[in-house]
Amino acid sequence: MELRDYLRILRLRWRSVVSSTVLALAAALVYSLAAPPVYVAQSTVFLSVSVGQASGQLSRGFAYAQSLAVLYSRVASEPVVLDPVIKDLGLPLTAAQLSRSVVAQTPRDSVLIQIQVSQSDPRLAARIANSVAGQLTSAVDELLPKSATPATGSGRIPVRLTAVAPAAVPTAPTSPRLGLNLAFGLALGFAAGGALALLRDSLSGRIDRRDVAEATRAPVIAMLGGGFGGPAGLSPSRLLPSRLLPSRLRSGARPGTDREATAAQRERGSDIHQLRAGFEHLRALHGLRTVALVPAGDGDCAAAVAARLARSLARAGVGVLLVDGDVRRPVLGQRFGLPDGPGVAGVLQGRTTSKVAVARFGGRAPAVLPAGERPADPSTVLADGVVAELLRETATEYDVVLVKAPPPLRVADGLLLAATADATLLVVDQRSTRRTQLTESLQALQLAGARLLGVVLSA
Repeated sequence: MELRDYLRILRLRWRSVVSSTVLALAAALVYSLAAPPVYVAQSTVFLSVSVGQASGQLSRGFAYAQSLAVLYSRVASEPVVLDPVIKDLGLPLTAAQLSRSVVAQTPRDSVLIQIQVSQSDPRLAARIANSVAGQLTSAVDELLPKSATPATGSGRIPVRLTAVAPAAVPTAPTSPRLGLNLAFGLALGFAAGGALALLRDSLSGRIDRRDVAEATRAPVIAMLGGGFGGPAGLSPSRLLPSRLLPSRLRSGARPGTDREATAAQRERGSDIHQLRAGFEHLRALHGLRTVALVPAGDGDCAAAVAARLARSLARAGVGVLLVDGDVRRPVLGQRFGLPDGPGVAGVLQGRTTSKVAVARFGGRAPAVLPAGERPADPSTVLADGVVAELLRETATEYDVVLVKAPPPLRVADGLLLAATADATLLVVDQRSTRRTQLTESLQALQLAGARLLGVVLSA
């Protein structure tokens, strides 16, 4: 993903980021207020070695003093130094416990030993630091290496430790540091919130109106819930062509009329009613007769939306024909319970006419032109001129022709139908369609010259 994709996710999931940041800041504040203050006192000891006045001896003596300073800085936190400190100050601690609060170090290229002591009592920290410096000085004589030659009366190399900077009582605690803790909490909370937002986005993958608005200027006409508007609620007289109906159903009363009226009344105010209202407004505004419904993903959401929209338009008194343009993976014929027949493939191959292949149902129900039997070579059947002629012919007999097209990212048939129809509705399944599929489908439709009427989000 690019940087703008991450920024978009953070903007969409800003509540998660803000919540995580607030929680981290609150935790940092509670810790800063509840943690006991810690004061650090520091004393400094200078190490010197007595050598001759020659330049070579001075250089070697300084290098030797540096190595001794590093050695004695490690000794400062050992029992040989800390046990006398505990006895001198009467501390209720062991050497191991006291060593956790004593840190001795030697700066680079230096013969200084800096002794730092951390305690909750500033005065006690200063006393311990000064005592450690004094006891380290006293312990030097026991730890001095013997000289290789008896040049000195004591037989030891002349090394001296001198306390040059006694520890002063610290006036301000070194921890907790409220400002630093809050800054750390802010950074940690924002990072955790951002990671949570990215994780939730990758797990959910749902596309919403904001994703569509960033990908195209076409409006979102409706957001539909689940369910297929297929044969449910239709009587047998609405599932079969009139020539296949039993004689007792060809005339007389129309079964299912009351159920259709009830369904139409229940539909008012629903999501499909909003889709039909928006579609009718755009159809009248642009004078559309043929509209292709193209899925952005690889599912059958376009078939479900096309069927529901066709039924809703038919109930409103609109003469509508529903065409299954996916001859490779036909769906509508089987879901409407239609028998096998020539369908779209037979009409395009010249084996039948659209008037014969269309299944007309009684009452206010849409007519359906199924895909028919799968041809041996679908790419040659769906020729540009033949498809255009089929749409022109059917558009003269119906108020509107809805064409369910295959996904444009799977086969080129979807792009051909979208470019041939007067306009296109892009159907996005929020559960399975990825944002990359949405973007690529929009780009493909644009390159094919399709007229995008709007987007329908299907859950």
